[in-house]
Amino acid sequence: MDSLKDVRVLLADYLAGKVSLDSFEDAFVQKSWNVHRDAPEARGWVSAVELLLSEFSSGHLLESRLRDELRPFATNYVMSISFDGIQQPQMESGIKWSRVVVQIGAAADTLPSVVFG
Repeated sequence: MDSLKDVRVLLADYLAGKVSLDSFEDAFVQKSWNVHRDAPEARGWVSAVELLLSEFSSGHLLESRLRDELRPFATNYVMSISFDGIQQPQMESGIKWSRVVVQIGAAADTLPSVVFG
């Protein structure tokens, strides 16, 4: 069974021009078919990529726009937060679709918060 990591590598290869769009689509369909069995959190990721491919196939996206829309799916993001010089745990983007709320100050109901996700 192929892992989501393998599918992401395939996507990165397409974005880097190592494989054609047709080759990417064919391999993506095969490799992502059951990836949710190994990584249940991958369902949303795979569905989002499939939707973009469908929009391209139906003529709603140019290939250049498709590449732009797919790029975040092959990119890792790292965020580090510090308050008064105290480093908080580092968070790295993953495949899970989650929401991160950073509370600023002691009382969350009276001070602003920053929401990522």
